[in-house]
Amino acid sequence: MKIETHYSLEDEVYVISRRSESKTVACPTCDGNPPKFADGSSPWCRVCHGDGHVRWAGRNEWQVIVHGGAVGQVKVEAGRDGTKVQYMLDPTGIGTGTNWNEKDVYGSPQEAKAACGQRNMGIKWEKY
Repeated sequence: MKIETHYSLEDEVYVISRRSESKTVACPTCDGNPPKFADGSSPWCRVCHGDGHVRWAGRNEWQVIVHGGAVGQVKVEAGRDGTKVQYMLDPTGIGTGTNWNEKDVYGSPQEAKAACGQRNMGIKWEKY
């Protein structure tokens, strides 16, 4: 059996991974200005509960998280179901660090950014 990998020891690579991101926006129901009673008290808006703002989370956004790390170890598992290739990089530890799946490792920052853009298509902000 001949096993080939995309990258070899000492190759410089770029890794992408999912990261959560959040933002706070004006309430879409009361537009950031919850209604007030004559006495100055505020009834609760059903969306923002009187705060005027809503917190949103963009879950699973792909970002480049390793900017130019050298491959220090290549791990290959071959079986009936196919071959799984993982890399350990010097910035995240060799031997006891993170195993990065080959599908998330790229040879240039441009390739990594393009892959993030492709994977992020269709990701929508969700209300917390």
